[in-house]
Amino acid sequence: MNVDVVVLAVALLLNFLYFGIALFAFYHVRPEKKDKRGVNRLFALTLWWPFYADLYDDSAARATGYGKLLLIVIAGLYVLYAVLTAR
Repeated sequence: MNVDVVVLAVALLLNFLYFGIALFAFYHVRPEKKDKRGVNRLFALTLWWPFYADLYDDSAARATGYGKLLLIVIAGLYVLYAVLTAR
């Protein structure tokens, strides 16, 4: 198995973990941050959800830290995959 395939597989697996943590955080939005239409809550489902840490209650505060770390690692893995396949 090539290294680039392994890098891509790890990046995709981490994407599923990132999405799972995003869903966890989505269900822990502070009640005072929700408006009647749910618009503020939709920020919890964007790619940048960990950077809206003020939306979440205390149980999801740690998840935002993991989300920030995972987003950086996933982006780095995709860049590494692009470099490995460009040769």
